[in-house]
Amino acid sequence: MIPLSSERRMLRSEGTRRKHGGVRKRAPNACTRCRQQKIRCSGIIPCEQCTKRNSPCSFDDRAQKILVPRGFITDLEKRAGASDQRDYSSEEIQYSSTALDHNGPSTTSISEIDSRREEDQTVNTCEPRHDSAIREAPREAGRDVQSEPATPTDRFTNPFSSHTPNYVADGSGRPWYLGVSSNWSFNRRVLSMAYERVVGIPLQSKSMFFDGTMYDLGWNGLRGLADPDTTVLPSSDYAMYLINAVKFHCGQMFHLLEEESFMQHFSEFHDASQNAQRPKDLWYIHYLLILAFGKAFVVRSTSSRTPPGAELFVQAMKLLPDIIFLYTQPLQSIEILCSAALYLQCLDFRSSAYNMIGQALRIALEQGMNTNMRAQGLEDKYVERCRKVWWTVYVLDRQMSSLMGVPLAIRDEDISASLPTFSGSPQKTLALEIHVKLSRVIAQILNTVYGVDGRLNRRFMSSTKAALKSIASVTDQLMRSFELPSGESMAGISRLSAYLYLLHHQCVVLATRPLLFSFLKMRLDALGIIPTPASTLGSARILLQMCIESSQKILNILSGLNAQSLLESFLPFDLEAAFAASIVLFLAPAIDTSLLESHIPYRDMAYALLDEMALRGNLIAAARKSELQQLESVLGQIPFKFAGQQTDVGAGTDILGPMHRIHSNIPTNAIVCTDSDPNIRQTPSVNEIMEENTWNHFFTADQLLMVANSLDFDGMDWLMNGSPSTAD
Repeated sequence: MIPLSSERRMLRSEGTRRKHGGVRKRAPNACTRCRQQKIRCSGIIPCEQCTKRNSPCSFDDRAQKILVPRGFITDLEKRAGASDQRDYSSEEIQYSSTALDHNGPSTTSISEIDSRREEDQTVNTCEPRHDSAIREAPREAGRDVQSEPATPTDRFTNPFSSHTPNYVADGSGRPWYLGVSSNWSFNRRVLSMAYERVVGIPLQSKSMFFDGTMYDLGWNGLRGLADPDTTVLPSSDYAMYLINAVKFHCGQMFHLLEEESFMQHFSEFHDASQNAQRPKDLWYIHYLLILAFGKAFVVRSTSSRTPPGAELFVQAMKLLPDIIFLYTQPLQSIEILCSAALYLQCLDFRSSAYNMIGQALRIALEQGMNTNMRAQGLEDKYVERCRKVWWTVYVLDRQMSSLMGVPLAIRDEDISASLPTFSGSPQKTLALEIHVKLSRVIAQILNTVYGVDGRLNRRFMSSTKAALKSIASVTDQLMRSFELPSGESMAGISRLSAYLYLLHHQCVVLATRPLLFSFLKMRLDALGIIPTPASTLGSARILLQMCIESSQKILNILSGLNAQSLLESFLPFDLEAAFAASIVLFLAPAIDTSLLESHIPYRDMAYALLDEMALRGNLIAAARKSELQQLESVLGQIPFKFAGQQTDVGAGTDILGPMHRIHSNIPTNAIVCTDSDPNIRQTPSVNEIMEENTWNHFFTADQLLMVANSLDFDGMDWLMNGSPSTAD
């Protein structure tokens, strides 16, 4: 490799040769001024442009791109790995020596050494350390990544991959894992990063609401066999009303009870003498849970921290046998666990709900419900019920895993169970099929986009492209089977259709928002200077715009439901959709107003939805609104300076100005078909895909495939370098 001093001498001699008629070679690098002005640089010292303007000419050698053999990179990676191994071995020796010196021989095990090493390397990227479980690492060993200036490579590290775990401590010092795909974690990361960069101090944990803190069940979790059952049960006619409410709100999306056998036990229970002792079998526990759900659905307003139906839920949990005894009636046990898990999820007890549905999943696997049971000669009625139970467990596990941001418990390749059939209800059969397909898309996104590879590189783009194609494969069937009402008002939309479309748009947001976060991080890393016009960079712009468009559609659909009094105030799915969409729409104008000019109209829509949920007694909705208000306040303080100006301009200003209209130096990143066959349709350019009103109503399958096929991997190499090259 030629030394830089020799290369500069070559560039100076290049200017001499050009004066004598020599052939000009391509400039290996552009000077600092030409790079900033985005004009052609002659590459000599001083360059022609700087000579004309009598300006100082300097070159930044660090920005120069070089070509090296792949083997050279491989050797460097091997050396780095060997160095890490030597450091680890040295650390083990150091710990072992310390233990021997202070405690004598054989007092420190290998597991203790690993534990100490993990504690020393733990870095909380969002909170100051409150507890020994989250130790402050030495400054020279690893600082808070949100307080360090980011390098180009670090700037586009996917912070939501399982390769980059993060924790945050609550007020008591307990560490909480920030799940990779969790909406709560996403907001936490965004708010903490923006707050620390703008305000200059870490965000305090008291400003956030943690798992299981919103509601009070009035129970410490202990069970006593001698505790009398003092639960006041509703009359039979009111109980029927509550059961029908559960069927309306949950019955078309989840299988929580087998109606025929459940109602048979219901009749027997209410026909018995009033003085008869209450049964304590699994059906009675199941009955209590369904009543708890029913009361939560029909009670429209409450100011208490005790949710409606909590006393029924607590009594059911007190009577629930230990997991080792549930195998005697596996089907009803799974239905009970699904009901309990969903109720806990509604109260924001996410960890408890996730563990509860995990128990249901393992019982189902132990019973072989993930297999093709009909081939085993079992009764058709039993098989159909098993299929309904299995796919309810499947979709709940997928969605709760996504909301927790944790890895999935079972692969789709290990499932061969067929879908159930609902006689006399073909729409319900189609809805379940689409529901399962979208849940599979969620699984694909969690395994690939949020996988172990922590770089926003070709693999990330390939994963996103595959996810968009999977979403497109469901889109046509969704639009044919459940057509959306025309017009922005969404008047007449059904509850079932809305649920499926919301899930569809959340898949798009889930697949694309890591890129949005990375652009925000780049924006915050460049406070005080004009940011790179990242929003106009072809493939990246398409993904960002899709994320924003889906978020807008989510709020439109929810507003249509609210207008018909169909907005869910207890089930968590409408709230999660509104929260995820609002975060995206708050971030977009703070990054670049070419993406979204203003978030104000959508903020008003989101706050109206959350206010309606809170008015009906949803304490979580009020907490989410508080978090969004805090995020809005912090983002509104993001400053930067225009070139040649001394005054700071807050977020919401067009930071690129006329740069939006300059496309000659901006890569379009569209893959153009070069086949000579005139019948083959060429892939449109980025400008054609992003043409105004292209996605005025909904993403069609063709549009999604068009976007996926337009993603240019080569054009996204700038993600690893920080910005695209402008040198000629």
